[in-house]
Amino acid sequence: MNKLEKAREATRRYRERNVEAVREKSRLQAAEYRRKNGHLAILEAVTNVDAFWSRVNIAGDDDCWNWTGAKNDRAYGIYAPLPGVLLRSHRVAYALHNKGIDESMVVCHKCDNPSCCNPRHLFLGTLKDNTADMVAKGRNHKMFGSQNPNAKLTFEQVRKIYLDPRTNKEIADEYGVSTRLPSMIRNRQVRLQDTEGLPVMERRKPGTGSSAFQLKQSITS
Repeated sequence: MNKLEKAREATRRYRERNVEAVREKSRLQAAEYRRKNGHLAILEAVTNVDAFWSRVNIAGDDDCWNWTGAKNDRAYGIYAPLPGVLLRSHRVAYALHNKGIDESMVVCHKCDNPSCCNPRHLFLGTLKDNTADMVAKGRNHKMFGSQNPNAKLTFEQVRKIYLDPRTNKEIADEYGVSTRLPSMIRNRQVRLQDTEGLPVMERRKPGTGSSAFQLKQSITS
Protein backbone atom coordinates (compact mmCIF):
# COMPACT_ATOMS: atom_id res chain seq x y z
CA MET A 1 0.00 0.00 0.00
CA ASN A 2 1.54 3.32 -1.09
CA LYS A 3 1.33 6.63 0.81
CA LEU A 4 -1.70 7.86 -1.11
CA GLU A 5 -3.64 4.65 -0.48
CA LYS A 6 -2.70 4.79 3.22
CA ALA A 7 -3.93 8.37 3.46
CA ARG A 8 -7.22 7.47 1.79
CA GLU A 9 -7.69 4.50 4.09
CA ALA A 10 -6.97 6.65 7.15
CA THR A 11 -9.51 9.23 5.96
CA ARG A 12 -12.12 6.52 5.40
CA ARG A 13 -11.59 5.09 8.90
CA TYR A 14 -11.78 8.55 10.47
CA ARG A 15 -15.08 9.25 8.74
CA GLU A 16 -16.51 5.91 9.87
CA ARG A 17 -15.57 6.68 13.49
CA ASN A 18 -16.81 10.26 13.37
CA VAL A 19 -19.84 10.13 11.07
CA GLU A 20 -21.95 12.64 13.00
CA ALA A 21 -19.05 15.05 13.51
CA VAL A 22 -18.25 14.96 9.80
CA ARG A 23 -21.91 15.49 8.87
CA GLU A 24 -22.26 18.41 11.27
CA LYS A 25 -19.09 19.99 9.89
CA SER A 26 -20.46 19.60 6.38
CA ARG A 27 -23.79 21.18 7.39
CA LEU A 28 -22.06 24.15 8.99
CA GLN A 29 -19.78 24.56 6.00
CA ALA A 30 -22.75 24.44 3.60
CA ALA A 31 -24.60 27.04 5.71
CA GLU A 32 -21.56 29.32 5.63
CA TYR A 33 -21.28 28.95 1.85
CA ARG A 34 -24.97 29.84 1.48
CA ARG A 35 -24.52 32.87 3.74
CA LYS A 36 -21.63 34.13 1.64
CA ASN A 37 -22.94 33.30 -1.81
CA GLY A 38 -26.70 32.79 -1.56
CA HIS A 39 -27.49 36.44 -2.35
CA LEU A 40 -25.62 36.48 -5.65
CA ALA A 41 -27.55 36.98 -8.87
CA ILE A 42 -27.02 34.44 -11.66
CA LEU A 43 -24.58 36.55 -13.65
CA GLU A 44 -22.60 37.28 -10.48
CA ALA A 45 -22.41 33.61 -9.52
CA VAL A 46 -21.58 32.22 -12.97
CA THR A 47 -18.07 33.52 -13.52
CA ASN A 48 -16.93 30.76 -15.90
CA VAL A 49 -19.31 30.85 -18.86
CA ASP A 50 -17.36 28.26 -20.85
CA ALA A 51 -17.58 25.78 -17.95
CA PHE A 52 -21.36 26.11 -17.98
CA TRP A 53 -21.82 25.64 -21.74
CA SER A 54 -19.41 22.69 -21.70
CA ARG A 55 -22.15 20.76 -19.86
CA VAL A 56 -24.75 21.53 -22.51
CA ASN A 57 -25.13 19.27 -25.56
CA ILE A 58 -25.37 22.06 -28.13
CA ALA A 59 -27.13 20.81 -31.26
CA GLY A 60 -28.93 22.54 -34.15
CA ASP A 61 -30.53 25.97 -33.78
CA ASP A 62 -34.02 24.53 -33.44
CA ASP A 63 -33.07 21.38 -31.53
CA CYS A 64 -33.13 20.86 -27.77
CA TRP A 65 -29.79 21.50 -26.09
CA ASN A 66 -29.89 19.00 -23.27
CA TRP A 67 -28.07 19.49 -19.98
CA THR A 68 -25.51 16.73 -19.40
CA GLY A 69 -24.76 17.48 -15.75
CA ALA A 70 -26.70 16.74 -12.58
CA LYS A 71 -30.51 16.88 -12.65
CA ASN A 72 -33.24 16.92 -10.04
CA ASP A 73 -36.12 14.44 -9.82
CA ARG A 74 -38.12 16.49 -12.35
CA ALA A 75 -35.29 16.34 -14.94
CA TYR A 76 -34.31 20.00 -14.55
CA GLY A 77 -30.58 20.58 -14.85
CA ILE A 78 -28.75 21.68 -11.70
CA TYR A 79 -25.61 23.83 -11.89
CA ALA A 80 -23.40 24.77 -8.92
CA PRO A 81 -21.06 27.58 -9.98
CA LEU A 82 -19.99 28.31 -6.40
CA PRO A 83 -20.20 26.48 -3.07
CA GLY A 84 -23.67 26.99 -1.62
CA VAL A 85 -25.18 28.14 -4.92
CA LEU A 86 -27.51 25.78 -6.82
CA LEU A 87 -29.07 27.09 -10.03
CA ARG A 88 -31.35 25.55 -12.62
CA SER A 89 -29.43 25.21 -15.85
CA HIS A 90 -32.17 26.57 -18.11
CA ARG A 91 -32.36 29.76 -16.02
CA VAL A 92 -28.60 30.18 -16.35
CA ALA A 93 -28.82 29.65 -20.12
CA TYR A 94 -31.54 32.29 -20.42
CA ALA A 95 -29.63 34.78 -18.23
CA LEU A 96 -26.36 34.32 -20.15
CA HIS A 97 -28.04 34.66 -23.54
CA ASN A 98 -30.05 37.74 -22.53
CA LYS A 99 -27.34 39.29 -20.36
CA GLY A 100 -29.52 39.20 -17.28
CA ILE A 101 -32.78 37.95 -15.84
CA ASP A 102 -35.54 39.17 -13.56
CA GLU A 103 -35.02 36.86 -10.58
CA SER A 104 -38.72 37.06 -9.70
CA MET A 105 -39.80 35.61 -13.05
CA VAL A 106 -40.07 32.00 -14.22
CA VAL A 107 -38.17 30.70 -17.26
CA CYS A 108 -40.56 28.52 -19.27
CA HIS A 109 -39.87 25.91 -21.97
CA LYS A 110 -41.56 26.10 -25.37
CA CYS A 111 -40.33 22.55 -26.02
CA ASP A 112 -41.61 21.10 -22.71
CA ASN A 113 -38.19 19.53 -22.17
CA PRO A 114 -36.95 20.40 -18.62
CA SER A 115 -33.35 19.55 -19.53
CA CYS A 116 -33.27 21.87 -22.54
CA CYS A 117 -30.97 24.92 -22.37
CA ASN A 118 -31.47 26.23 -25.91
CA PRO A 119 -32.23 29.96 -25.45
CA ARG A 120 -34.56 29.80 -28.48
CA HIS A 121 -36.75 27.37 -26.57
CA LEU A 122 -36.97 29.53 -23.44
CA PHE A 123 -39.21 32.44 -22.56
CA LEU A 124 -39.77 34.53 -19.46
CA GLY A 125 -43.10 34.60 -17.65
CA THR A 126 -44.85 34.57 -14.30
CA LEU A 127 -45.80 31.43 -12.40
CA LYS A 128 -49.34 32.00 -13.65
CA ASP A 129 -48.06 32.16 -17.24
CA ASN A 130 -46.18 28.92 -16.74
CA THR A 131 -49.25 27.18 -15.33
CA ALA A 132 -51.44 28.49 -18.18
CA ASP A 133 -48.89 27.22 -20.70
CA MET A 134 -48.93 23.80 -19.01
CA VAL A 135 -52.73 23.62 -19.13
CA ALA A 136 -52.85 24.79 -22.75
CA LYS A 137 -50.48 21.98 -23.72
CA GLY A 138 -52.46 19.37 -21.81
CA ARG A 139 -49.78 18.70 -19.22
CA ASN A 140 -51.95 19.35 -16.18
CA HIS A 141 -52.81 15.72 -15.56
CA LYS A 142 -50.59 15.48 -12.49
CA MET A 143 -52.08 15.81 -9.05
CA PHE A 144 -50.45 18.57 -7.06
CA GLY A 145 -50.42 19.45 -3.38
CA SER A 146 -53.01 17.79 -1.17
CA GLN A 147 -54.55 16.08 -4.24
CA ASN A 148 -51.41 13.97 -4.56
CA PRO A 149 -51.75 10.75 -2.52
CA ASN A 150 -47.99 10.86 -1.84
CA ALA A 151 -48.10 14.37 -0.34
CA LYS A 152 -46.48 14.57 3.10
CA LEU A 153 -48.83 17.29 4.36
CA THR A 154 -52.60 17.64 4.24
CA PHE A 155 -54.44 20.73 2.99
CA GLU A 156 -55.15 21.85 6.58
CA GLN A 157 -51.53 21.34 7.69
CA VAL A 158 -50.18 23.42 4.81
CA ARG A 159 -52.49 26.32 5.69
CA LYS A 160 -51.48 26.12 9.36
CA ILE A 161 -47.78 26.13 8.41
CA TYR A 162 -48.28 29.13 6.13
CA LEU A 163 -49.66 31.19 9.05
CA ASP A 164 -47.45 29.71 11.78
CA PRO A 165 -45.26 32.44 13.38
CA ARG A 166 -42.58 29.99 14.56
CA THR A 167 -39.25 29.31 12.90
CA ASN A 168 -38.90 26.84 10.03
CA LYS A 169 -36.98 24.43 12.25
CA GLU A 170 -39.67 24.39 14.95
CA ILE A 171 -42.37 23.73 12.36
CA ALA A 172 -40.29 21.09 10.55
CA ASP A 173 -39.63 19.23 13.81
CA GLU A 174 -43.34 19.10 14.60
CA TYR A 175 -44.44 17.82 11.18
CA GLY A 176 -41.42 15.62 10.48
CA VAL A 177 -40.38 17.40 7.29
CA SER A 178 -37.26 19.21 6.11
CA THR A 179 -36.71 22.81 7.24
CA ARG A 180 -36.83 23.87 3.60
CA LEU A 181 -40.45 22.80 3.09
CA PRO A 182 -42.05 25.34 5.51
CA SER A 183 -39.93 28.08 3.94
CA MET A 184 -41.04 27.11 0.43
CA ILE A 185 -44.70 26.97 1.52
CA ARG A 186 -44.54 30.45 3.04
CA ASN A 187 -42.67 31.81 0.02
CA ARG A 188 -45.40 30.32 -2.21
CA GLN A 189 -42.87 28.17 -4.05
CA VAL A 190 -44.93 25.02 -3.46
CA ARG A 191 -48.55 24.12 -2.56
CA LEU A 192 -49.90 27.36 -4.09
CA GLN A 193 -53.42 25.99 -4.44
CA ASP A 194 -53.55 25.02 -0.77
CA THR A 195 -52.65 28.55 0.42
CA GLU A 196 -55.03 30.35 -1.92
CA GLY A 197 -57.01 33.08 -0.17
CA LEU A 198 -54.63 33.44 2.77
CA PRO A 199 -53.03 36.86 3.53
CA VAL A 200 -49.71 37.67 1.90
CA MET A 201 -46.62 36.95 4.00
CA GLU A 202 -43.34 38.80 3.90
CA ARG A 203 -39.95 38.08 5.39
CA ARG A 204 -38.98 39.70 8.65
CA LYS A 205 -35.83 41.76 8.65
CA PRO A 206 -33.00 40.14 10.67
CA GLY A 207 -33.29 40.84 14.37
CA THR A 208 -36.99 41.76 14.40
CA GLY A 209 -38.29 38.53 15.89
CA SER A 210 -37.96 34.76 16.18
CA SER A 211 -39.91 34.01 13.02
CA ALA A 212 -38.62 34.62 9.53
CA PHE A 213 -42.10 35.65 8.39
CA GLN A 214 -44.85 38.02 9.39
CA LEU A 215 -48.18 39.15 8.04
CA LYS A 216 -48.00 42.37 6.09
CA GLN A 217 -48.81 45.39 8.24
CA SER A 218 -51.71 46.33 6.00
CA ILE A 219 -53.39 43.04 6.84
CA THR A 220 -53.20 43.40 10.63
CA SER A 221 -53.81 47.13 10.96
